[in-house]
Amino acid sequence: MKRILKVVLPLFLILSHGLIAEVRAQEKTVDISGQIRLRGESSDKDFDGATGATDYTLLRTRLNFQFGLLGHVTAYAQLQDSRVYGEEGADGATNTLTSISNVDLSQGYVQIDDLLFPWLAAKFGRLRLNYGAQRLIGANEFSNVGRSFDGVVVMLTFENFQIDLIHSTLYESSQAPDTLDGDQQLTGVWMTFNQAKSSLFHLYVLTDQDWRQNAAGDPRLNRATLGGRYENTMANWGLEMEANLQTGVMDFDRDILALYMSGALSYHFAGSSKPQLAIGVDYLSGDKADTEAYECFNTLFPARHKHFGYMDYFLNIPTDTRQLGLIDMMAKARLSPRQKFRLEGDLHFFRLSQDAGLSDGLSTDLGTELDMAFGYDYCPSVNFTLGGAAFLPGQVMKEWYGQDLSFWFYAQTTVNF
Repeated sequence: MKRILKVVLPLFLILSHGLIAEVRAQEKTVDISGQIRLRGESSDKDFDGATGATDYTLLRTRLNFQFGLLGHVTAYAQLQDSRVYGEEGADGATNTLTSISNVDLSQGYVQIDDLLFPWLAAKFGRLRLNYGAQRLIGANEFSNVGRSFDGVVVMLTFENFQIDLIHSTLYESSQAPDTLDGDQQLTGVWMTFNQAKSSLFHLYVLTDQDWRQNAAGDPRLNRATLGGRYENTMANWGLEMEANLQTGVMDFDRDILALYMSGALSYHFAGSSKPQLAIGVDYLSGDKADTEAYECFNTLFPARHKHFGYMDYFLNIPTDTRQLGLIDMMAKARLSPRQKFRLEGDLHFFRLSQDAGLSDGLSTDLGTELDMAFGYDYCPSVNFTLGGAAFLPGQVMKEWYGQDLSFWFYAQTTVNF
C-alpha cells in the first residue's frame, strides 16, 4: 500500500495542480491594451485675419487593464495622460526636466453580469457613458481628455429591449448640510427596443439636479429631459429622428420649457467606393424675451465635436448661442475610393432659433461652415487623419466676433496596441 501511495500520491498532486491551474485560468483572464494619439492643430478661429493662426500639438496616452473573473465579473482600469507639447515650461522658460503629474484615472469600474438573474447586470465606478447618437450623453472622444462619469449603471437586458438605470454624482460638496454648497447629480432611465433588425427605438428620461437651496428650500436646478429616438435602415436608405422636451425649474424659481428636435435622411449608393449622401436638420429652441419660462434647450453632456461642426463654435449650448437656440441645416457626403481610404465632407448652415438684436436690426444668420477630412488606415491598429474647416460668418457672428473668414486644420495619428 505504501508503495502504491508513493506512486499515486505524487501523480494525484501533479494532476490536481494542473486541474486547479486550469480552473484558475478559466476564472481569471487579463487583457492589457492602450492607445497613443497625437494631433497637431492650427487654429485661426477668431474672425480676425490679421492675427494669424495658433499652432500646437496634443498628445493623449492611454493604458488599459481588463481583468475577467469567474466568467461574469469584469474589472477595468484606464490610466490616461493628456498634454500639450511643451507645457512643462513656464513664463517662456524651457524646462525638459520637470513633470506636470498629469496621469489620471480616466476609467475604473467593475461590471457584474448575471447578478441574481441572467438578465440583470451592474457597472459601477468611473466610466464612460454613450447613448443613442450621443446628443445628450456621450464620451466626447475627440477631446484630448474625454468625458467620464462617477456612478453606477444597472442594466436589464431582455431579448428585444434593454433598460439602463443611470445615476452619477457630478459634483460632491463634502459639506454638511449638502444644501449649502449643493451636490449635483445626473439620474435617468434609458430604454432601447429592437423592433426588427432594421429598426431601433430609444425612450429615455434624464434628470439633473443642483441641490443648492435658497431660503425657501427650493433647489437651484431640478431639470428633466424626456425624449425618444428612432433609427431605421432599409435597403440603401437610412433614417433617424429624435425629439426632446426639457422641463423643470432653474435659478430656484424659473420654469423650464425647451425643445430639441433632429432628423436626417441618408442614402448609400452602390459601388466599390461606397458613396453616401445625407441631409439633416437640428432645431434647439431659444429663450424668448417676452415670456417668463426659460426656453433655451441645454444639451447636457453630448459628444460635442460630433454634431455641430469641426470648428466647435457651438460646444456649450445655450452659452455659445447667448440663450437664443440653434438651427443647423446640413448636408454630408462620405466616400471610400479605396479599401483603406475615406473622404468626408460636411456643409452646415447655422441659424439662431430666436432673433438676435444687432446694431442694424434683427438677424438669425450665424454663418456657413465647410468641414473636410481624409482618413487612411495604415493597418488595423494605425490610422492617419487630415482634416480642416472654414467658417464664413453671417450677420450675427460678424457683430459678435469679427468679419473675416476663420479656419482650423489638424493632422492626427492614432495607434492602438
